[in-house]
Amino acid sequence: MLLRDEEMDLEFRKPPKNAFDEMIQMTKEGKLWSYPIDNEAGLEEEAKVPFYDHIFLDHLLEGIPESGPVREFIDIMMIGVTNNAFITVERKHAIVKWYVDFFKEKEQILRECGAL
Repeated sequence: MLLRDEEMDLEFRKPPKNAFDEMIQMTKEGKLWSYPIDNEAGLEEEAKVPFYDHIFLDHLLEGIPESGPVREFIDIMMIGVTNNAFITVERKHAIVKWYVDFFKEKEQILRECGAL
């Protein structure tokens, strides 16, 4: 039933007459938000995640030194990641893991130049 309705709509669709018709068409296509505006549209899965999972990411820093330039960089990166409310917890974990893996991979070079 839905497929037939969609096919009929595509067959008889006319180009928009004005900006309002164009906005209606874009809303139906999912390119614009539907009304009433909900700033949290599409974040239903993220609503199930407690806020502290967004903030406390220190448990991911295993193997990073407690002091020095690498730790200072990691601390600044962690502040930026934890304060970003527009990315998911999984994405935050992936970012932190990428930096930790990067510095573990470059550990020999960092020791040679005295950064560790």
